[in-house]
Amino acid sequence: MEDITTNIKSEQSLNPSKSAIQTTYKPSGIEWQGQVPTHWHYDKLFRVCSNMGSGGTPKSSNQNFYGGPIKWIQSGDLTDGYVSQTSKTITEEALEKSSAKMFPKGTLLVAMYGATIGKLGIMEMDAATNQACCSLQLSSKIDSKYAYYLMLDARDYLLTQAYGGGQPNISQETLKQFHLVYAPLPEQKAIAEYLDKATAKIDRIIAIKKEQLEKMEESWQSKMQEQVTGKIEGVQNLLKSADRELLNLPPDWSLKRIKQIGKIKYGLGQPPKELDGGLPIIRATNVSKGFIDEHNMIYVDPEDVPYSRDPVLREGDIIVVRSGAYTADSAIIPAKYEGAITGYDMVLRCYLNVSAKFVSYCLLSKYVLNDQMLLSSLRAAQPHLNKEELGNTYVLIPSLSEQERIVEVLDNIQGHFLKMKTNLESQIQTLQSYRKSLIHECVTGKKQVSEPMIIND
Repeated sequence: MEDITTNIKSEQSLNPSKSAIQTTYKPSGIEWQGQVPTHWHYDKLFRVCSNMGSGGTPKSSNQNFYGGPIKWIQSGDLTDGYVSQTSKTITEEALEKSSAKMFPKGTLLVAMYGATIGKLGIMEMDAATNQACCSLQLSSKIDSKYAYYLMLDARDYLLTQAYGGGQPNISQETLKQFHLVYAPLPEQKAIAEYLDKATAKIDRIIAIKKEQLEKMEESWQSKMQEQVTGKIEGVQNLLKSADRELLNLPPDWSLKRIKQIGKIKYGLGQPPKELDGGLPIIRATNVSKGFIDEHNMIYVDPEDVPYSRDPVLREGDIIVVRSGAYTADSAIIPAKYEGAITGYDMVLRCYLNVSAKFVSYCLLSKYVLNDQMLLSSLRAAQPHLNKEELGNTYVLIPSLSEQERIVEVLDNIQGHFLKMKTNLESQIQTLQSYRKSLIHECVTGKKQVSEPMIIND
């Protein structure tokens, strides 16, 4: 990882005559910006804009308002970069009869609320926007791409100024009064061009790392499927009742429903009262592809637990998520969480002649998770998996000794995979942190960029 960032940094310093220029600094007056070059300017955002505003949403019930030639930008269309495509379009009639407004190419957009709050976009075309996008039409003092990087650097600060509970909101007034320090226009253009090239290179490396992660995940899934099915042909026919007898099973393998290999029970509908230092309660958000994720773990009062519901977990129990975004995901309970309390989801407790670890791998394999459980969960309007659907799911079960052998093989493969995954994720995080710090250094003048630098591809 050190080699990657060192190489990037060396390629981004190929203009020694300019970087050697001595610059004097002054306090910016803005805590998160710190010192800035003496010759830079200080102002409020609304004073460097020729116009600030937002659009609106035409009535969704009026079919004449949608599907027209006018691109209509919603906050979800902002992904930190140029905006050239929109998920929806509107008609001229919608523009005339609603609060939607047109803004020109080059307008900088800021998402003020919703899931994408703080996201940015520069319009590559004239387009209308909805009310969740604050449109900044910049004056001749500010280059649009430089302003984009400046606002990108300010995002963490702006998010601290958001208000509201369930849906935080950055108001237009907050944006108008936002203080900024900015370089003279020639420096702005040089900084923007430099950051375009530098961040593009970092982004390419990050994309390569993410692609490696995806390929590793695919390889792991393939190896897991291969092991838990014993390479038996015809596994894809498990859902076709007429073809089940066509499975060419070895003598020590059998096809069983999950309800035949273990007991399934529901967790608690109502969680007990929370108590710091109490018993951990395992919820859907703590279940992640076979493992218990401690992030956002909550603890409950043992005195408030309805023990008659049998909510206490044992080592080897398997939690299966019932509904929501994590439906059908599962995790086996390690020794660390024996005695924890189950939340709303289902618990599978395997019988003694079955390896719980083997079954846990089966539940994560493609032929069970994708081809059966997820399909069952999608029959309702919202993803949901019930006890009957889980119980009727088919799994291939070999002899106990073969189950244990397969578990040992998969544990070794998984251990190697997780080590490589952790390493790649660490590299990606380091690159993302470096990208963020590079932008901050440039837009606050810590790194001098007085003319476009050369960034080798």
